[in-house]
Amino acid sequence: MKKQQIVIIGSGEIGCALGGVLRVNKNNLVDIWGRTPARGISRKPLAALTASADFLFLCVPSWAVKEVIDGIRLQIKKDAVVVCLAKGIDGKGKKTMDQVLKETLLKGQEFAILAGPMIAEELQKGMGGWGIAGVFDKKTFFKIMTIFEKTGIILGFSGDLRGAALAGVLKNIYALALGIADGLGWGGNIKSLLVVRALEEMAGINKILGGKRETISGAAGYGDFIATSFSSYSRNRESGEDFVKTGKCCLKSEGIISLPSLVSLLSGKMDKFPLLLVLYSVIVERKNLKKAFQSLI
Repeated sequence: MKKQQIVIIGSGEIGCALGGVLRVNKNNLVDIWGRTPARGISRKPLAALTASADFLFLCVPSWAVKEVIDGIRLQIKKDAVVVCLAKGIDGKGKKTMDQVLKETLLKGQEFAILAGPMIAEELQKGMGGWGIAGVFDKKTFFKIMTIFEKTGIILGFSGDLRGAALAGVLKNIYALALGIADGLGWGGNIKSLLVVRALEEMAGINKILGGKRETISGAAGYGDFIATSFSSYSRNRESGEDFVKTGKCCLKSEGIISLPSLVSLLSGKMDKFPLLLVLYSVIVERKNLKKAFQSLI
C-alpha cells in the first residue's frame, strides 16, 4: 500500500496530539509544521511540505485558517485532501469554517471538517476519540478513513459540512456556561439544568443557521459539548471558570472569540436563546455575572 504523506499545520496541543495518533498507522508519514521551532517540529519550508502532502490538516485557530490557506493555496496538490479541525467563526467575515474553506481553497479541492470529542490530552495518552468527517462525498471520506485505521479514533460519515462546522462553534460557546457554573460553585443538580438548556439552544441555532438535526445531536454537537463541558482538560470550560475568578477573557478560547460573531449571525432572534443571551451579556457587555446567571434558575 502506498505511503501517505501527511502534513499537520499547527504545532499546538491538538496538532501534536493528532500527529502522534496518525503515526500509529505505519502507512502514514507525518510532518508537523509550526511557526516556532521546537523538538519534533519539521524545519522544512511550509511550501515544500504542502507540495508533497496527500493530506493537509489545519490545526490552527479559526481566525488563522483563511490566512494559512491564502499562503499555501497554490502549492496544494489537486488530489490532496484538506482537513480542518478549527471549531470557531472567522470574526472578520462572520463565516464558519465550511464557508471559509469553500471560498478560500481552489475550486475542486477536496476538503473536510473533522468534528467530535478529540481532547488533545486524552489523544496523547492513547485514550482514543470519536467524531465525524463532514465531506461533500463519500470518496473523500473513505480516503480519510484509510489514514485513521488502527489509530483509536472512530470516525463516521457526514454530508452535512455546515452542521459539522456549526457544531464545533456551538459546543465551545456553551461549554463556557458550564465553566462559569463551576466558578460560581454550582453543583451537579443545577448544572444539569444548564446542560439541558444548552442542548435545546444548540439544536435551535443549528436549525436556523442551516445544519441538520442528526449532526448537532450526534458526536459533533452533543457529544463534543458533553466532553468539553466536563473535561478538566477543556480550554473553553476552563476559560469560563477563570472568567468568574479573574474577570478576564481568554483570547485563546474559541468560544469567547466566536461568541460576538454568533450573536451577530442571530440578529433579531436572540430572544429565543436566553442562555446565549446571558453569556453575551456577561462576557461581552460585562454585566453582573452572578445576577445574570441567577436569572436562569
